[in-house]
Amino acid sequence: MADPSLPRPSISLSPTGVTAPGTDVTIQCHGQRRDVRFFLHKVGDLNPQRHMDPAGDMAEFRIPTVSRQHEGNYSCSYRPRSEPFVSSQPSDTVQLVVAGRSESPAPLGLTSPIIAGASAAAAGLLLLLLLVAFVCFRKTRARKRDAPSPSSTIPLGVLKAPAQEDPIYASIDEWKQPQAL
Repeated sequence: MADPSLPRPSISLSPTGVTAPGTDVTIQCHGQRRDVRFFLHKVGDLNPQRHMDPAGDMAEFRIPTVSRQHEGNYSCSYRPRSEPFVSSQPSDTVQLVVAGRSESPAPLGLTSPIIAGASAAAAGLLLLLLLVAFVCFRKTRARKRDAPSPSSTIPLGVLKAPAQEDPIYASIDEWKQPQAL
């Protein structure tokens, strides 16, 4: 909660003016009280960029190797350590302008090692799926090959005893001797 009775801090930027990419920049926040925690805010960002517990009434926030992602308007505020839920009104803003062309950094989370790792994982998963499909195909094919074909299988109920009129069985019957009881 902002307390209007707390004096507003002041803010300054060094170097001032347009900054070249790769330059180190320092943002200083000055307060009129000691024993406070300073917060650096970037306009448009809901969370403080950084915070610092200085020994005196001033905090220096360094931004090494500035790039276009650091451009914007900054302000600062403070909170007394004795009252952690009370803060000062924000300071006026300073504008950080980065001139010239700098290589734009990769979007957060999409760096080359991450992209390479995700690509390798996707390729590995695809190979694993292809291997599983191939093994399943081979097993199915082996089962079909080992199973008896329907044309060579005759159900037992279809088999009939040979007819007595068949000439082969008739000739065998002629050779049989009548048996005496």
